[in-house]
Order: sequence, then C-alpha cells, then structure tokens
Amino acid sequence: MTEQRKAVIKNADMSEEMQQDAVDIASAALAKYNIEKTFFVNKQPTNATCTVSTTSIPPTSVGRMSSSLTLSRRLEGRRISKMDCVNEILDRQQRLAAMASDTGSLYSIVDLQMLVEHCKESAKLKILAYYGETYLVVAPAPEELVLHAAAELKVSPLNSAQLVQDYPTLIRHENHGVLPLHVVVAATGVDHAGRVKAFLDAFPEAAKVMDAKGLLPVQIALLHGAEWEVIKLLIDAFPAALQYPFLPCVPVPEEFCTTIGLRPFHMACSLKYELNFLFQLLAESQDSIAAAASRR
Repeated sequence: MTEQRKAVIKNADMSEEMQQDAVDIASAALAKYNIEKTFFVNKQPTNATCTVSTTSIPPTSVGRMSSSLTLSRRLEGRRISKMDCVNEILDRQQRLAAMASDTGSLYSIVDLQMLVEHCKESAKLKILAYYGETYLVVAPAPEELVLHAAAELKVSPLNSAQLVQDYPTLIRHENHGVLPLHVVVAATGVDHAGRVKAFLDAFPEAAKVMDAKGLLPVQIALLHGAEWEVIKLLIDAFPAALQYPFLPCVPVPEEFCTTIGLRPFHMACSLKYELNFLFQLLAESQDSIAAAASRR
C-alpha cells in the first residue's frame, strides 16, 4: 500500500500565499522528476525565501496535490460555499498564469503552465458538477454549458472574464435558445454589474438577441430587479432596446402581467423601481416616451 505523503514547509520568511506558490512549484518538480530532496526557493524581487522539503511525496498527479494543499491551507477552519471553492481555483490559475508570463521568473515555465491547465480543468469540472447538482436532473452538466453554469452560479467578475477567455466560442452557445448573457442578467446579487460586463464585453451583440421566451436581456434584467448599472450597460450595448415592448411568447407569472406591451421605462414604473432609477432610465428613454405619446 502506498504511503501517504505530504509537503512540509520547514523554514520561511515569506507570506503564506508565497509559501503556497513555492509548495506548488516544488510539488510540480517532484511529480515531474520523481526525486527525493530539499528545494530552496527564492521569490525575487522581494528576497523572501522558503525552504521546502518532502517527506515521501507520492508519484501522484501534481494537480491533485496542489489543489488539495491550496484549499486545505487557505480554507482550514472556516466554512465556504461551492463557488468560493471555484473562485479559489480560478484565482490561483490567474496567479500562476501571471508567473508563467514573467520572463524573469525562476520557476519552470512548463511546470507553471501545467499547473495553469490543471486549475482550468478543475474549475470547469467543479462548475459543471455544482450546476448539474443544483439546476439539472443529472450532474455534471454538459461541457458546452460551462459559461451558462458560471453565470447562474455567480462566479466573480474577474473569474467570469477568465472563463470567457478560456472558452471564447461558448459565449455564443445557445442552450435551448438561451445565451450566457441571458442567464447572467437574471442572476442578480453581489457584483452583478461586473459579472454582466464580463459576458457583455466578450459578445456585445448578445444584447440584441431575444431568448427563447422572446425577451431581450434588458427586459430580463428589469424583471429580476437588476440595479441601474446593469441596465445602463445593456442600453449602451443596444440603445434600440428601449423601443421594444415587452411581448413574451410564453405565459408569464401573474405579477408580470401588467408589464405586457410596455417598453422598458414603463416596465420599470410598473415594477415599482425607485425614483432615482426611473429618472436615470427616463433620461435614456426620451425617444421611447415620445413614441408612446404619439400613439395616444
């Protein structure tokens, strides 16, 4: 039976985050070369140093060990959500990618790139698994839904942008007539505007696309109580959206029936948005108001 092994930091004068980076690099080296020795890592230009030794590190996947070390070190003693876990992995991916792009790095670029790819794959699998468990009958979700899943699960803005960069073709993928932007505009909450911007920047034309229910992104956002910053992003991407009446092609919940046939400004009034929001939307909607008045 293979002995259980782990990496141990014996001596360090650097931050915990830098220590963890050193462990990751040492782990990558051991997994690649399968040797037993002590590594001395110098994190320039800070001159912080860390001696990393091994006590029987197994010939196992460097990615598996790196991920385990990262999460156990950072999250020990506190409860985290599933998406905190995903964001931790994606945060590490970006740090490792920055190290790999640094021409003055003392680390092996090949090893760093290997760790980056592992983080990318690990994050994708976790996102699809969590999405499948929460929203679908079967988990994990199909790989082509990774951006839909990230949007629904409210991955942080920076990490949403990273996922869009990792899977650029999937920003245009429709899941039963629904784009990732349609999903993210409905996923209100913390950092909503930042998350919407990450998807919208990658595919601005999505602001013009109706979903399977016949709704534009700005209409979806209004129905879900989005903040002004989100509505402004969508209007800037597609100003003509202010001229489109709310005409869903499927039945809507009773509380939204009074909005049928209304343009975005009048929708917001019917949905009882705050006055400050309405004034800002009114300033953007002058043409829409004039068009409605001319029909009376």
